[in-house]
Amino acid sequence: MKRIIGLLLCVTLLFGVCSVLSGCGDEDDKGAYISVSLCDVVFDLDPTEYYVNDNVAQILSLVYEPLFKLNKRGKVKLAAAEEYEIDKEERTIV
Repeated sequence: MKRIIGLLLCVTLLFGVCSVLSGCGDEDDKGAYISVSLCDVVFDLDPTEYYVNDNVAQILSLVYEPLFKLNKRGKVKLAAAEEYEIDKEERTIV
């Protein structure tokens, strides 16, 4: 009797594991959900509001990657940009 109950428990456990693993690698999987706690309502995601509204800045930092980042020593490091040149005559970055 104990062997039959043990065998049934093992089969049930094996069936449960197989059913959970069959959902892994689903092609319709869009990725993870990121929960964000905001203090105020965000009405639009206007990039010009980035420096004015902290809630918009928090969301836009998750959506967009900047062209450059600063490392721990404060030096400019490439992020989304692949390369750049500084034109000192026109004072622009190309």
